[in-house]
Amino acid sequence: MSALEIDGSVQIRIEDNGAGIPADLQEQIFTPFFTTKKTGTGVGLTLSKQIMLLHKGTIFLNSVEGKVVLLYFNFKYHPRYTSYYTEALLISRIGF
Repeated sequence: MSALEIDGSVQIRIEDNGAGIPADLQEQIFTPFFTTKKTGTGVGLTLSKQIMLLHKGTIFLNSVEGKVVLLYFNFKYHPRYTSYYTEALLISRIGF
């Protein structure tokens, strides 16, 4: 996990060193109730995307099948939310 400030926005990047997501499934992962897991509900990433949209942010995926999954959460930085920004940077430095 890492956090960057880019042109007045904050980008939080989460990296998973799992098996990656096949190209044909990458466009579907934000679809409500879509899951590839037997016990999955398909609401986690859908809910994450809705939360980001409500905060005028974005979430997107960059995955290389068999290697890595990167999720990016982007939102505008605002002085009112300085504590959130500071917390994100602190978490990124801890490596959580």
